[in-house]
Amino acid sequence: MTRSEVQVPHRPPDAKIIGRNAMEYEFSIGSFFFGILIVIIGAAFMRWHQVVADNLGSGVSSYEKFKLWALITCVVGFVVALNLHVFILGNLLQSIFRIND
Repeated sequence: MTRSEVQVPHRPPDAKIIGRNAMEYEFSIGSFFFGILIVIIGAAFMRWHQVVADNLGSGVSSYEKFKLWALITCVVGFVVALNLHVFILGNLLQSIFRIND
């Protein structure tokens, strides 16, 4: 059988694809400014992580932990600013609870 003889099954145009539904990206000004605010808070936390660790943590032994949490805060801020948190949480919840629209 040659390539030209192989028949590809045709799907009718009204057939519903079973599985994950593709979510379209939608930019949100509110999420953008809220995300930038989270990034600013994370950057300030990164700048003064030693002071925060001295006052709230166990001093020098927790500097790296506080720096890690500051970095995680900055990454979460970027995700929220780009409005990707809706996409990520939607796919996660859809895969856990098998929600089909």
